[in-house]
Amino acid sequence: MSDLSPLEYVEQLLDEKRFDEAESLLLEQLNNHPDLAAVYNALAIICIESYQDYTRAEKYYREAIVHQPDSATLYFNLAILYEQFLNRPAEAVISYEKAISLDEGYVDAYLNLAELCIEWNEDVDLALKCSHQVETLEFENARNLNNLGCLYLKYRQDVDQAIAYFEKAVEFSSNPATALANLADAYVRNDQLEEAKEAYEKSLALEPNHSLVNHNYAHILRHHFGAYEEAIVFYKKAIECDPFSLVSYQGLRGLYAYDLHDPKRGVEVLVEALTYFKNEEGLVLEIANIYDFELNDYKEAMHYYEYVLTINPNNLLALNALAYLDVEIFKNYSKALEYYLRVLEVDPHTPSTLVNIGHLYFYHLSDYKEAKCYYLQADELIRQKNTPVKYAGELYYNLGILYENYLGDNYHAVESYEKAVSYGQDKNAEKRLIRLYEKLPQRIQ
Repeated sequence: MSDLSPLEYVEQLLDEKRFDEAESLLLEQLNNHPDLAAVYNALAIICIESYQDYTRAEKYYREAIVHQPDSATLYFNLAILYEQFLNRPAEAVISYEKAISLDEGYVDAYLNLAELCIEWNEDVDLALKCSHQVETLEFENARNLNNLGCLYLKYRQDVDQAIAYFEKAVEFSSNPATALANLADAYVRNDQLEEAKEAYEKSLALEPNHSLVNHNYAHILRHHFGAYEEAIVFYKKAIECDPFSLVSYQGLRGLYAYDLHDPKRGVEVLVEALTYFKNEEGLVLEIANIYDFELNDYKEAMHYYEYVLTINPNNLLALNALAYLDVEIFKNYSKALEYYLRVLEVDPHTPSTLVNIGHLYFYHLSDYKEAKCYYLQADELIRQKNTPVKYAGELYYNLGILYENYLGDNYHAVESYEKAVSYGQDKNAEKRLIRLYEKLPQRIQ
C-alpha cells in the first residue's frame, strides 16, 4: 500500500479491477468507521461493476447520502444509476436536479439532465435551460454546443441557429465526427448541399464505420446529386457497419429499383436483409410483392408468400395472393380453395372472399350448388353492410346464369339479372333479362 491512505489504495484497486480486494478493505473500513460516505460510494461502484447488483448499489448510495447529504457527486452518481442501470428516469431527473441545487456549476449534471429530458419525455424547455446554463459556464463545451444544435434543429425548427451551434461544436471538439454529421444534416435542411457533402466526408474521414452517417451521405448522393454509383458504395458501407438497420437496405433497394430501373437487383438487396430479419413479416411480404407485381416471377412470389405464412399463418394479404396465383397462374384450383377458406376463417365478414370462392366453384370446379351457396352468403353480407361494391354486378350476373342454366330457376334468375343491371350498364345481363321477360310476362305486369 506504500504511502497511500486506505481509501486511496481502494481507488487504485478499483482502477485495476481488483474488486474482491477492494471490497474486503472497504468492509473493514466500515467496521471501524461506519459513517464514511466515501466507503459506501465505493461499495456501490463495486456492486455495479463487479456484481451488476444495482438494487444493492442504490442502497449503498442512499446510505452514503445519509452521511454526506450535501454531496452533489453522490446525487450525480445515484442519478446515473437510475438512468443507465435501473431504467427509472423520473428518479434520475430528481437526483440530477438535486446535484445541481447543491452545485450550480456542475456541468456534467446539466449535460446529462438535458440529454435525459430529450430522450425520456422530450422536455425541450428544461433541456434548453440546462444547455444554456452550460453555455454560460463553459461556452467552448463541444458536447453542449452539439446538444444545442440538435435542440434547435429538431424541436425549434431553427436551422440557422442549429448550424451556428454545430459549427462551434466542430471548432471546439477534439473529435468532431458527430458534430460534423449533425452539421451536414442541418446543411441539407437548409439546401446547402455542397457544404453538406463536405461535412459528411469530413465526418466519415474521422469515423468511417458510422452506419447512420454512411446512410445519410448515400441518401443525399442519390437524391440531390444523382451520384448513384457513389451512393451504392455508402449504402453498402452502412449495411456492413450495421446489418440490423433495415433503412439502408431499403434505400439501396430503392436506388436500384427506381433510379437504375433494375428491380431484380433491388429485391436481391432485401433478400440479403432476410439473413438478419428472418421473422420480419412486412419485409418478406414486400419481397413477395416485388416478385409478384414488378418482376412477374410468380414462382419466387409463391415462395415468399408461403414464407410469410410461416411467420403469421393468418396474414390475409399473403393468403389472398397465394389463392389468386393458384387460380390465375398455376391453375391449382384445389389449393386456391384451401387458401380462400383460410381467408374466410380469419375474416368471415368480407364479401369479396365469398365471391372469390363462388367464382372458383363456378368457373373452375363446376360445382354450381356450392357456387350459389357462397354467392348468396356474399349477397347477404353486401345487404347487411349496405354499401356498394364494384364486384356486385358480376356476382349477380353469375347468380343469374346459375339459376337460369344450371338450376332451372328462371324466377330467381330474373331477380339476379335485375340486380346486376341495377349495379351498372351490363349489356349481357340486360340481354338475358329481356329474353326471360319474354318467357315470363307475368314478371313485368
